[in-house]
Amino acid sequence: MLSGRTWHAEPLVHGRVEPVVRVTTTDDVAPPLDLVVRRVGPARGVDLDDEGPATVAAAALGVGPAVVEWRPEDRLLAVEHVTGRMVTRSDLLQPEPLARLCTALRRLHAAPEPFGQDLDLFAEARRHPALVGDRLLAELESALGAHPEGSAPCHNDVVPGNFLDDGERIWLVDFEYAGNIAPSAELACLVVGAELGTADIPTIAAAYDGEATPLRVARIALWRVVQLVLWSEWARAVASKSWADRLSAARDEAVADPALRSWLDEVRRG
Repeated sequence: MLSGRTWHAEPLVHGRVEPVVRVTTTDDVAPPLDLVVRRVGPARGVDLDDEGPATVAAAALGVGPAVVEWRPEDRLLAVEHVTGRMVTRSDLLQPEPLARLCTALRRLHAAPEPFGQDLDLFAEARRHPALVGDRLLAELESALGAHPEGSAPCHNDVVPGNFLDDGERIWLVDFEYAGNIAPSAELACLVVGAELGTADIPTIAAAYDGEATPLRVARIALWRVVQLVLWSEWARAVASKSWADRLSAARDEAVADPALRSWLDEVRRG
């Protein structure tokens, strides 16, 4: 890739703990290269290891940066640098950026082939039963399994820091937690990762589907409880205490939400 070339490297930081480097060639040899390079590894805090293949698949779908080189044997991943602005929480409250993001997510979820790993979010949540109780987790799993939505290739870490907006499209980056889950679980991940609330769910659902159907809203709301269990424990283990505390408070509010029973009924009816 860079053999015989002269180049300059500078560190980048956009949401990852692992080193990420931007490499640009400085010679006159064509073509000039502007790359983001890193070694990939198992996702932090969970046993996942599908980042390289998922990044390749996302690039082929046009929702992730083009992959210049992926060396599984060296765990080396190089993608084209995307010129864009990192999306913020406030951007996701605006119609146009949210529409661009949901376009990217729909395209990813409609991929012709699944990712290499099927993720069982309930199996992970059951490791922390004291947070919401075994009974509620069982109710959530039963309701969401009554009329299964089905799984799709998902990013599974849809936080604002993992989106780059070039004004025409939003690019998804950092696929370290990628796997196959229900699209509504991915949308719930977005609500949690952007620290949005229950009142924002219909807006997310409408941006994704074109309308906020009661079933989609209910599915996202129920998956949000599960995601809050996972995220609050993940943040406490590997991120900041302040973020973990905010997620824990949101989790407790979601469990106590008077609308929870109506969402369970809606999803059971299908």
